[in-house]
Amino acid sequence: MVKISNDLTDYIWSTSTFGNTGKDGIKVFDETSDGGFIVVIRNKEDDASYNITKYDSNGNMQSSSTPTANNTHARIYDVLETSSGDYVVVGAIRNTSTNRHDLFVQKMSSGFSILWTKTFHEDDFSGISVSTPSWHAVAKSVTETSEGSFIVVGSLSRQLSVDDFFNGRHEGSVLIKLDSDGEASRIW
Repeated sequence: MVKISNDLTDYIWSTSTFGNTGKDGIKVFDETSDGGFIVVIRNKEDDASYNITKYDSNGNMQSSSTPTANNTHARIYDVLETSSGDYVVVGAIRNTSTNRHDLFVQKMSSGFSILWTKTFHEDDFSGISVSTPSWHAVAKSVTETSEGSFIVVGSLSRQLSVDDFFNGRHEGSVLIKLDSDGEASRIW
């Protein structure tokens, strides 16, 4: 990462303290309320390992964490700094019992201690038949409401049969409202 002046004429600092394989890539990068940065880094070598790192405004690493206890095939698409200074991470995580991706929402403290984790799969969404076992659910974005709840936006997709393979995927949108403790109050 490199920070340069607003007029793009002065180099301020740079850091390369993330990653260790030479194949790592930044998936999410956002400024935090204290002027620092939150960065989600994906290890491209094993395509399953993610790391969330908080940097201060000078590019110094403050804290770092792996977003799940069993980071197998996690995909992180968004990180939100909450009004209380915690973080909410959304994406998808492989469900090892079904071999599908479940929608994944996790709240962490400012020091990256896990406060709660929620996963949602096709059984949680109305109108999806549980006899259709190939649905994947993915959270793409999260925002905080004025009352401290979270709105998660994502998608459902499934591979069509072999006969219809060239027609692509069926997709639908998912909208979930979670309270500050992670309890779903509404799923659309």
